[in-house]
Amino acid sequence: MSKVRDFNKTFKTMRLLAVICLLGFMAATVAFAFLYQRVQEYYQHRTYVITSWGTFPASYYDGRKVSRIEVQNHIETFVKNMFAHSAETYYEHINFALNLIDEESGKRIYHDFEEGDVHKNYVRYGSHTEIKLDSVVIDMRQLPIAAKFYALQEVHIGENVRTLPIAASFQVLQDYRHDKNPYGLLLTNFDFIAYPRKSEEP
Repeated sequence: MSKVRDFNKTFKTMRLLAVICLLGFMAATVAFAFLYQRVQEYYQHRTYVITSWGTFPASYYDGRKVSRIEVQNHIETFVKNMFAHSAETYYEHINFALNLIDEESGKRIYHDFEEGDVHKNYVRYGSHTEIKLDSVVIDMRQLPIAAKFYALQEVHIGENVRTLPIAASFQVLQDYRHDKNPYGLLLTNFDFIAYPRKSEEP
């Protein structure tokens, strides 16, 4: 009888050990799968640099944070080059401004200038234009950044000055920095909007 009891006790102990081992195996499997996924994600985002001394792992770091000041200066630089020039500076200013805006929008503005014979009128009348920004509105909470500007363009013909209101809405994207785009930004989806200020003529 005691042998039967010992057998039952041994069986229960073995069954308990088996359950514990099974639960431990399942927990270890889940932990291993989780850690494997984390390691796999880590190495998928690794960058390797190949040099003459060997291959070295590098970690990606996005250190670029666009500030409101950079966006403001980029917009002001664009506006002052695209909408203020003379016969001598017309092409220089526009070519510089075209580096600060997407190709489609830039071509559309330049096409309008050519259709309006802007450069020819500069030469014919000895005129030039100046620009005065009234305000720049920037929404940094959106991605891409949304912005607008409101300005007055002055057309100088001799001593006569005609003032025209100009306003536009657009988005601001990050781009590569270079000599002609020092802030590394790009205006896109550029669209002229109404500016409820009357034109002023002498």
